[in-house]
Amino acid sequence: VRAHCRRPSYLWAQNRTHVFVTVRLDESERALGRDVRFGVRELHAAVGEAEHGASEGGEEGSAKCVRLELETYRRIDPALSSSQLGSRGLMLRLYKRTAGHWRRLLRSEEADARQGIDWTRWEHPDAERAE
Repeated sequence: VRAHCRRPSYLWAQNRTHVFVTVRLDESERALGRDVRFGVRELHAAVGEAEHGASEGGEEGSAKCVRLELETYRRIDPALSSSQLGSRGLMLRLYKRTAGHWRRLLRSEEADARQGIDWTRWEHPDAERAE
């Protein structure tokens, strides 16, 4: 039995070669196990999810669970992408298969209410030319 997972809010930023996604987690969620997988155009991040099913009695199977699945605007290189747990949450570093500016993070043009921009990590493509 799989626990009902909450879909977290997340921030994204980019530079010429990478896209950065920060999945917001609270302190108790950061202490849970995580499963992160990257595909050519998608990412899957689960925290606290009992992928192997519930333990005896089902109690731990109903523990807190967070899951985020995204289909990216352009292709990434799964082998060069990585994840790291930080004080703000789960940090995902996606290596762009082709360097350059992305117009958006997601393949879909529909707005995602859970998505925000991490302006502290954002690098605008015109910034280098302006200097």
